[in-house]
Amino acid sequence: MDIDYEMLPFLIPAPSQGVIAVAGHSDKKEINEILSSINHKQTQICVEMERNFLNTLEGGCTAPIGAFAELFEDQIRFKAALCSLDGKNCIATDESFVYNEEENFGKKFAKIVLENGGKELMAEIKNQI
Repeated sequence: MDIDYEMLPFLIPAPSQGVIAVAGHSDKKEINEILSSINHKQTQICVEMERNFLNTLEGGCTAPIGAFAELFEDQIRFKAALCSLDGKNCIATDESFVYNEEENFGKKFAKIVLENGGKELMAEIKNQI
């Protein structure tokens, strides 16, 4: 698609922000085949990584969690952050790596964030919400 947009490099969006999803009923084989044919695999990979990051942190819509994955051939760039509610304390990651279908990178990077103060930050956020 040719869509005008402006990149805001300082902003990490909410995980899966702006993605359009269409689902069919599991019993409707024909419609599911059609939907499968319009799936964009690169976007699916990125969305799954972003959602795995969010889910591993156990964050929801009100938690200040950002995640953005970009896939270029076999390379992925993954930017993500967990911030305090006031935005003064952020734990961020910005990684580039070769994509491997077997590894759950969203979960991997969430665990790194949790081990570097994210666990305490998530507890603080949950107490304030």
